Amino acid sequence: MLLDLGHSVAHDERNKGQTFEYLERYARRVRIVFTHGGRLHVPLAYPVEDVIRELNLVLRDLGLAVKLDPDDIATRQVMAAGIADALDGTSFALKGATVVISTGVSEVGKHYSLQLTLRDSIDGVIKYRAGTKIGLPWLIDTKGESDGDASST
Repeated sequence: MLLDLGHSVAHDERNKGQTFEYLERYARRVRIVFTHGGRLHVPLAYPVEDVIRELNLVLRDLGLAVKLDPDDIATRQVMAAGIADALDGTSFALKGATVVISTGVSEVGKHYSLQLTLRDSIDGVIKYRAGTKIGLPWLIDTKGESDGDASST
């Protein structure tokens, strides 16, 4: 995860990597659900607790006696904010869509999302007009939790 996030910091336009593959699968699933119906399961791309755990392993391997608590909500929120700020505006050029990492503030608080934009309209069980953005969480939800799942039907 850290390597892929690092590539996203270094390259603000991505066309490969772990996140790219995740987004390709998600975009295909969106097309299927919008066309035929069904359940749209959206696992978080990078649950922030997992990022913290991976960072703790790197710190340990470097011999540093620093350990971040992945269960602490304040730690998760600070980590998510830092990652999101570093990657804000990064785009992924998928086969039939574009995704841009976005941060924003709403009445519920700060949010971090991936904004998926399909290139073609879909005239299925769910109507979709080309160019309309579809947001999905990728680090943490609005309450500072990231159980790894943001499902909808």
